[in-house]
Amino acid sequence: MNQGESRSYDKEFKLNAVKLYHSTGKTLCQLSEELGVPMILLPFNGHNEEEQSV
Repeated sequence: MNQGESRSYDKEFKLNAVKLYHSTGKTLCQLSEELGVPMILLPFNGHNEEEQSV
């Protein structure tokens, strides 16, 4: 992917990311590294916002 290209993530990916966060106890930093997604693009800020943020 080129630097100027943007990437989008579907609703299923975002929901799964939130579920992983809550079920594994990993930090946002760990999860972003494992998923290969910049932390800023994860669909929540660490609070219980599964429905609101996706």
